[in-house]
Amino acid sequence: MKGKHLLSIVLILMLMALAVVPGLAQGPGPQAMPGTAFTYQGYLTDGDVPAAGIYDFQFRLYDASGGGNPVGGTFVREDVTVGGGYFTVTLDFGDIFDGTALWLEVGVRAGDSTGDFTVLSPRQQLTLTPYSGYALHAPWSGLVGVPGGFADGVDNDTTYSAGAGLALVGVTFSADTNYLQRRVTGSCPDGNAIRVVNADGTVICVPTTGSGSAYWSLTGNADTTDSNFLGTIDNTALELRVNNARALRLEPNATSPNLIGGYGGNTVTPSVTGAVIDGGGASIYPNRVTDDYGTVAYYHLVKSFPPERRVGV
Repeated sequence: MKGKHLLSIVLILMLMALAVVPGLAQGPGPQAMPGTAFTYQGYLTDGDVPAAGIYDFQFRLYDASGGGNPVGGTFVREDVTVGGGYFTVTLDFGDIFDGTALWLEVGVRAGDSTGDFTVLSPRQQLTLTPYSGYALHAPWSGLVGVPGGFADGVDNDTTYSAGAGLALVGVTFSADTNYLQRRVTGSCPDGNAIRVVNADGTVICVPTTGSGSAYWSLTGNADTTDSNFLGTIDNTALELRVNNARALRLEPNATSPNLIGGYGGNTVTPSVTGAVIDGGGASIYPNRVTDDYGTVAYYHLVKSFPPERRVGV
């Protein structure tokens, strides 16, 4: 094939998603910056027959699919082997891909020809592969989804320091076990419970029954001492219930506590000392002590009662 005999050639273009990066360092560690070249593969037919042989190709970039202005220079690849219609070349237009839409124009001639190139139509719009190199030096204004704190493109030089319970050595944070408790690593034998978890994760155990038990057993307790008790250690009343209803209430008082038994609505006037209600009372007959050391004794033989029984001294 000679001269301009290639007018009937049709080119089907394909951009491979593979950038050519000559000199790229292999393995771990810092790597060299990739170049600006990329691999281009096409499919060439002569009429309806896949082309085969040696061909020359000419490549130009434009900023429009038709007409427009050339971008960069002209890139020529000579003596390219075409087999079964397919050919592969490496193109390098330099560092020109900045996000602007570009179209590739291809010209072709027989490899043994020195004549003009036959320009194939239409031009082919470049897809994302060549633009991947643009990400290496994209400005903040060209990025999408930038966090608000970085949107102005200014490094705020944020620094971090270890708060309470943390220690910072270099770039590594660690827990301060003098402040924070480690994960529990100890355990207690049967019949014992954990009472204290130490800073290093070990534990102190106490028996759940018998001498040293920290709890009252539902089945009775042994080895109790005068220092053991069931009650409160603050200025709070203690109640005993049956069937979830109050049966006895012990109210604290600096001089003498008040003992209120019987109906849950029985009361002692606030600030009264040493009062006793030994039982009885009902919703319509509540018992109440209004004065210090007053006592209500309930006798079932009494035939009639006022709506409310009050005792005072």
